[in-house]
Amino acid sequence: SEPEPALVPVAAPVIATPPPAANVAAAIKSAQEKVSAGNVDEALKDYESVVRANDGLDIVIKDLQKLTNDDKQKKNPAVYRTLGDALMRNGDLQDALDTYRRALNLL
Repeated sequence: SEPEPALVPVAAPVIATPPPAANVAAAIKSAQEKVSAGNVDEALKDYESVVRANDGLDIVIKDLQKLTNDDKQKKNPAVYRTLGDALMRNGDLQDALDTYRRALNLL
């Protein structure tokens, strides 16, 4: 009988995170510009639309985490709520829960 063929290990494919869709990228850019202009409440609306689209979450999370370190915004419960929503959609459930608790404590 024929010998068994040798198994050759194959490296797992590297899966890159695709860039956000154009409308999501535009909403992120708009939000970032609004934050730079000091209009955080309007920026949060843009970030919320990105979270609902379930795309670009890594960028939203990074941007909102930066805001939580800002002296003016670290006491803004809406920033934490939106961050919690992004973390939840991203599957970071414990971080989301901790973030929602922080938002509640600020109310």
